[in-house]
Amino acid sequence: MNGNQIVVPAALTGSEEILDYLQKNYGSAQWSNWQLQRKAYYSYVPYAVAGAAQLNFFGDALGNNGVTLQQTNLPKNNSFGQVHMLVKSIQLRYYVPNPELDSFNGTQAETLAADLLAGFAQAGVLQFNIGSRQYSTIPLPFQYCSSGMGEPKVISAGLEALTLTEGTPNTFLSARTGPANVELASRNKGKYVMDPNVLIEADQNFSMVLGFPSGVVPVLATGIVNDTTNRLYVGVHLDGLEFRPVQ
Repeated sequence: MNGNQIVVPAALTGSEEILDYLQKNYGSAQWSNWQLQRKAYYSYVPYAVAGAAQLNFFGDALGNNGVTLQQTNLPKNNSFGQVHMLVKSIQLRYYVPNPELDSFNGTQAETLAADLLAGFAQAGVLQFNIGSRQYSTIPLPFQYCSSGMGEPKVISAGLEALTLTEGTPNTFLSARTGPANVELASRNKGKYVMDPNVLIEADQNFSMVLGFPSGVVPVLATGIVNDTTNRLYVGVHLDGLEFRPVQ
C-alpha cells in the first residue's frame, strides 16, 4: 500500500486472483479458517385475532418492513447470510406486550390460559424447508417444540389480608383472585431436537411455515389481545452452532 493506493502485483491478472490477494493482505476475515459459537436465531410474527391459514417465519430480516430486534435477529431474509448454521433444536414461543390488559372477570376472554389450553397452541403443523427440500413436518408444534428455556414458573397467591388484634385470635386470609396461569412445557427436555442435526450453509434459503390445515383458530382471549395496541406474537427459535470466518 502506497499512501491511499493499494499496489497489486502485476502478475495477478484475473479478477479472482486479485480479490484473493486483497482479501489475504487487507481483508477483515479469513475465509479459509472458521470458528464456531453457540447461537440462536429467532423470528416472531403477529397472530391476528381472527386467526390465519398460515404464518411464515424468517421472511423478514432485521430492519425490513419495520421489523425490530424484538421480532428477529436474522441478518438476511430466509438466510443466515455469510455464516453456516448447524441447527440442533427448534422451539416455539409466544408473547403479548401486556398479558393482563384488563381486570380478570372469570371468563376465557380475560386470560391467555384459554388459548394455550384450547386455542392456537393445540393446533397447527410446522414445516421446515431448506431450499426445495422439506426436512421436517411437526404436528402440534407448540406441544412438541415448546420453549425449553428453564424451570416452570411458580406464582404464589401472596398475602391478601392480615388482621392483627391484641388479645384475640389473629385471622389470615390468602387467596388468588387473578386469572389462571398456564404455560407451555418450559423445561429443556420439552424442545424439539433435530436428530440428526441439520447444517444450513451460508446464503442457503430456508423457510419455517406454521399452517392450520384444519381451519383458522381465532384468539379466545379477546379481552386482552387486539390487532393494534396489544398484539399476540408467535415465534420460532432455531438453536445450534454458528460457523463464521475467523477475523
